[in-house]
Amino acid sequence: MKKIYLCLLMCFAIAHAQSGYCSSNCMGRPGERLAPMEFHFDFVHSVDHFLKYPKVRLRTLMHCHEAFTSRARVNTITSSFYKNCENALQAQRVAETQ
Repeated sequence: MKKIYLCLLMCFAIAHAQSGYCSSNCMGRPGERLAPMEFHFDFVHSVDHFLKYPKVRLRTLMHCHEAFTSRARVNTITSSFYKNCENALQAQRVAETQ
């Protein structure tokens, strides 16, 4: 039961943080505004999977690039997403050498 309450509290906190973000039409200086948040999660796929499906590999690499280089957002990156990025990058290197 505690896990359910903790999950609900976390969802409420994330929703509250997102509601505090406003566009350039809002009052206040940009430094006072909250940045939009992004949560990056993915199921881990093997290097062989990314070699077999090149479109999935390229899409995953694009998402990884956006997640790791964006500065205007608060990114929450899970370890499974990070591992998936590593596997996709390794598959890309193998595909380039073939």
